[in-house]
Amino acid sequence: MRPLTGELLLEAWERGAPQSDSNRALTMLAVACPQTPPEQLATLGIPERNLQLLRLRQLSFGPLIAGSLPCPSCRTRLEFALPIAPLVNRLQELVPDGPSTWTIGPRTYRMRPANSQDLAAAISQPDSRSARRLLLDRCLSVTNAEGVEEGWDIGGPESEEAALERFEQLHQGAEILCAVECPACAAIERVDLDIGRFLWSELRHAAIRLLHDVHDLASAYGWSEAAIMTMSSQRRSMYLDMVRA
Repeated sequence: MRPLTGELLLEAWERGAPQSDSNRALTMLAVACPQTPPEQLATLGIPERNLQLLRLRQLSFGPLIAGSLPCPSCRTRLEFALPIAPLVNRLQELVPDGPSTWTIGPRTYRMRPANSQDLAAAISQPDSRSARRLLLDRCLSVTNAEGVEEGWDIGGPESEEAALERFEQLHQGAEILCAVECPACAAIERVDLDIGRFLWSELRHAAIRLLHDVHDLASAYGWSEAAIMTMSSQRRSMYLDMVRA
């Protein structure tokens, strides 16, 4: 995995700009991991994908995730900073090592984690129940005692309840939740950190900032974009300090 800096940062930004959130997450990983085929990245379970995005965030932008949000009670601006290393360790524990299997009566159920393609299909559904059923249709297979495949809902409410419970267990690592306490009113706000969206937001801001830096240096010295991009960030920063002094 390569950090998204310099030319790689701009490549990921240009490719991801017109895409959906799900595809942007895969694009960032594809740019960072050129040795992994895109189709393989697309089949990563969401917990594993989020783990890789966290590692990419740590590699590209440092060990802390910082952000802010309004307190829902008093509207005070809440700031938070999360160390990434413990999050990575926790997600490593939660990422399933394979499909989940169980039996109910004569039927064997096998469920894999949902991937980015599954989520993209579910988002297009008209309501949450339809989306849930579509995810189960895509991720769950059922065979009877003779090894013949059957619909997962053939067992009625009992089979659906068991399937939804297993689905939740498989995707514990799909959410990154943290609690932030308001210093003004002591209210506790629970934050669901969507690492794909968060990383894209940081990447977009970093790419635009880098382009501004290139513009300033090119305007001041007449250097080409390629020459500026090959400089180390420390050298580029020193030139910028002199230009903007």
